Amino acid sequence: MTDMPMRKIISLLLLSGALHTSLAYADFAAGLTAAKNKDFATALKEWKPLAEKGDGSAQFHLGYLYYMGLGVTKSHTQAFEWFSKAAGQDIPLAQYRLGVMHELGEAVPANPSQAIIWYRKAAEHGYADAQFNLGYLYYLGSGVPRDYAQALTWYRKAADQGASGAQLNLAHMYDKGEGVTQDRVQAMEWYRKAAEQGQAVAQYNLALMYDNGQVVPQDYAQALVWYRKAAEQGDPRAQLNLGYMYNKGLGIKQDHAQALAWYSKAANQGNASAQHNIATMYRDGEGMAPNIAQAYNWYHKAADQGHAKSQFSLGYMYAHGIGVPKTLPLALSWYRKSAEQGNGSAQTELATMYEKGQGVPKNKVIACALYTLAASSDTYGAKKNRDNILATMSAQSADAAQKLSLQMAGPGNLLKAIDQNTAQ
Repeated sequence: MTDMPMRKIISLLLLSGALHTSLAYADFAAGLTAAKNKDFATALKEWKPLAEKGDGSAQFHLGYLYYMGLGVTKSHTQAFEWFSKAAGQDIPLAQYRLGVMHELGEAVPANPSQAIIWYRKAAEHGYADAQFNLGYLYYLGSGVPRDYAQALTWYRKAADQGASGAQLNLAHMYDKGEGVTQDRVQAMEWYRKAAEQGQAVAQYNLALMYDNGQVVPQDYAQALVWYRKAAEQGDPRAQLNLGYMYNKGLGIKQDHAQALAWYSKAANQGNASAQHNIATMYRDGEGMAPNIAQAYNWYHKAADQGHAKSQFSLGYMYAHGIGVPKTLPLALSWYRKSAEQGNGSAQTELATMYEKGQGVPKNKVIACALYTLAASSDTYGAKKNRDNILATMSAQSADAAQKLSLQMAGPGNLLKAIDQNTAQ
């Protein structure tokens, strides 16, 4: 459904007296109160003497002041020194911070293996952020050999504590069957837990399961609820799908204005499918007067990003002079880009150009091979066109077309096969 999300390595400072175990609690608490009031100079004054006397909690908090530059000159070197002292006294947050600094290369060279050591210490104390990061490094194989079983173990520990990022990643592993037997029911359960905590990726994936009827019966109303939550957080895929549901009236009254609004939000974030859909709305006049110039502009934005359907649409506009001067070389160029990506309509139109010699030398073998390839994906008209052209070809040419079609079908081979055949 989706790639693994980037984790949040840096968590907020957890100022808490619960970390403090020394007899100088009053001084520590005074610093804590000052810090909560953003009086970091006073916090520094209270904590530094305690830290110098070996108080682990004060050392951690002093390190954080240096790390963030609060009441002091920002210094990762000083932060690392104080975190190290606190970590040596088994303060989990300090151990976690050292893991972060080793992973990101702050004050020390980046070293995922060292990060693993410190994350593990904090994780074994039950610190959820450390468990999450430890799971993520096992998942990536960074600093340790990739181990999905270990990733799953640590994600679960963090997820059971309510860490939404871990819940999301755990759902992903169940969804994909990574390190565990694929289990969409478990995936949906964990997506829901993360979604209810506001994880946009989880909200999108949960909506997708309702939309597609995976695990549960198809439920457009629930899909809408979760797409909207993710869309309102700026997820472009959710914005795209929400726009589509408005455009088609799925689970909600058809509303082209709302469709265009949500498509636009996704399109402005660079989502090529949304750009394509906007172009189609302008082309067909869905909820507005047709506007071919706007259609051309949006198709071009999507095509420039490699969107195959938009590349085909641009090729068609140039081939037939729709909103632009008829320009066969440009039509050919866009059809080729789209056809290479497996778009059957582009393959069919490209075949027609070779069959009729439009902008290219007439070549029935290439035309027949392209029709055959397009017919294999049930592209409208491709089978009929193939059969018609085969009726005009010799057995030898038909055999050559069949072999060429098989050659074209290999990944990334279509244009190479056409160009090699043309050169013969």
